[in-house]
Amino acid sequence: DYCYTGRAEHTGLTDFFGRPRLAVGLPGGFGAEVSYLPPITIADATPDLGSAALWLTRPVNSLLQLTARVHGTIGTVKGPITCPRSSLQQADPATPCYGTSPSADEFQPNMAGAEVIASSNPATSARFRFSAGLGVDQLYPRFRVGFTDLLGGTDHTRIAVDLTRVTALAGATVLLGHRCDASAQAFTSFSDATTVRATFGCLLNR
Repeated sequence: DYCYTGRAEHTGLTDFFGRPRLAVGLPGGFGAEVSYLPPITIADATPDLGSAALWLTRPVNSLLQLTARVHGTIGTVKGPITCPRSSLQQADPATPCYGTSPSADEFQPNMAGAEVIASSNPATSARFRFSAGLGVDQLYPRFRVGFTDLLGGTDHTRIAVDLTRVTALAGATVLLGHRCDASAQAFTSFSDATTVRATFGCLLNR
């Protein structure tokens, strides 16, 4: 009760945002990917996130290939998580969110991980391709509260957690002509949550 544990935080700052990615194939079956989400406010979220990945792909046979991939993400997401505008109140200074301005909280979803993925061999020229894999992630999330109440007090509470999580993924891709494709992927951390991602991509050169 003292820490207001009965009150849910506003973690759904936005329902959707795009994340541009650039992937480059390298010699020897290697590939690299970079992604950056600039600090453009979408709904209540202001992200500033960067990601990078490196992978190696080897064919198993004419139908199947294996990919080993390492990846990492750093950056911040800012927004009113602890005290959104809908939770502000001026009736009781002893209860949460006693103020007139939403909190300016900061979340850092820092992480690094590795995974092994089995997928359809593109040499088959099939229109539909499928993939599934297992991995492990090291998570280093950091959270800082930023709320100033009507009495002038500012809460700068910091939370730091280090976690290890086993992950799994499954996806499907459909080819759209000779250069473009669309795909959907489900990614789950068994101890936490499941994320669904849709992507659309085109080859710049072939």
